[in-house]
Amino acid sequence: MMINPYYVFGQTKEKIKFQGHFRRGIPDPADLDWITAKDLHEIYSDRFGDAGDFTFVFVGKFSPDTLLPLVSRYLGNLPASGRNESFKDIMAYMPDFPLDTTFYGGQPPKTIAELTFHGSIEGVSSHRYAFNSLMSLLRLRLREVLREEMGGVYGVNVYGNVAAQPLPAYRITITFNCDLHQVNALVQAVKDEIRNLQTIGPSPLELEKIKETQWQSRLKNEKENSFWLSQLAARYREGVSLEGLRLNNYKKTVDQLHPEILRCAAQRFLSPNTLILIRLLPE
Repeated sequence: MMINPYYVFGQTKEKIKFQGHFRRGIPDPADLDWITAKDLHEIYSDRFGDAGDFTFVFVGKFSPDTLLPLVSRYLGNLPASGRNESFKDIMAYMPDFPLDTTFYGGQPPKTIAELTFHGSIEGVSSHRYAFNSLMSLLRLRLREVLREEMGGVYGVNVYGNVAAQPLPAYRITITFNCDLHQVNALVQAVKDEIRNLQTIGPSPLELEKIKETQWQSRLKNEKENSFWLSQLAARYREGVSLEGLRLNNYKKTVDQLHPEILRCAAQRFLSPNTLILIRLLPE
């Protein structure tokens, strides 16, 4: 793995983004030397030796009357001592200032660029919906500009997530592979398109594509157990109302999406003040 430039990139960028925090990043081979089977068994036994504060979520085609006897039989006799745990803030945060770093590894034409935006987010559904809609807009816009217009990439990955704990925070990551001589132009193109979104917002066609994709995806997800399982578990864990899961409520939210929401979201979530830009260039 150590001769794989993608592994080297992943390992180094996490050290940069989290300033060398022990609990973030990819382990080195030397890290395995101090792990023993005895340690792992003790950790496992501690984590799963007390189910007293576990929460189980079931999704599927069943009735509560048929499920209850099975729950009583298979879950009712799990060990429980009354322990009630919570998360611990390990202070693994990215810096609140911009970074621009280049390092070298691998052979031509391996060139990777990654832009990461991050910050705090209010834990309300409307902000999360705006955030997720912005992710869809970024994917549309950057794929059109970087791949179709500039021909500089085969694809561009845009990933965004929101975490409720230990503090409500978001992260947006834009990553692409390209030719060595195009990397700076493509990075600049990403920055230019972000500024366009912040000042002008999406085009009418982009807005309609996003709304239609959201609605069709939701109709498809209605039939998927995995969708309901992830939604119910996440909302229960974070204390979020289930009302947003009602189809008619979601339809209203999609219908009310307009350019100003996305323009403000781009200003809010794509600030250059905390941008972490990392490039991997060939040796």
